[in-house]
Amino acid sequence: MPNELNHIIVHCRDRRESAAFLAELLGGPAPCDWGLFTQVDTANNVGIDFTDALVPPDRINESHLAFLVTDDEFDGILARLNDQAITYWADPQKSEEGEINHLFGGRGLCSRSRRHGSDRIHHRPLSLLLTEGFCHQGWGRLKPESDAEPEI
Repeated sequence: MPNELNHIIVHCRDRRESAAFLAELLGGPAPCDWGLFTQVDTANNVGIDFTDALVPPDRINESHLAFLVTDDEFDGILARLNDQAITYWADPQKSEEGEINHLFGGRGLCSRSRRHGSDRIHHRPLSLLLTEGFCHQGWGRLKPESDAEPEI
């Protein structure tokens, strides 16, 4: 059986609020409670399990979740962020507030939930692959169609 990511645990201060925010932002189904977790299901069947019971609040670090979405999904997410006056940036360093990026021929943005963590939303044609280390340092390692440096 090939390895597949099944779920990831995100530690937060309010699991239901965090899960509801992400599910609404992505335009997906309502999250469901399962024991100590509130789970958001993704289109590729990876569960994002939010929990507020396993780590003391003072030990919670900022989580980072990255999503690859279609043009229509990106437009919907951007509209929901704007409708709710939720701040977003073109970059994870938060230097370009209210802007999106156009890296690798797609569009991207970073946002923070109302109180918890950060989410990175990327749009890119399906020919782009996310490779090992995607969420590691800076913008990560996307496999572009060319070796050209990205422009923000």
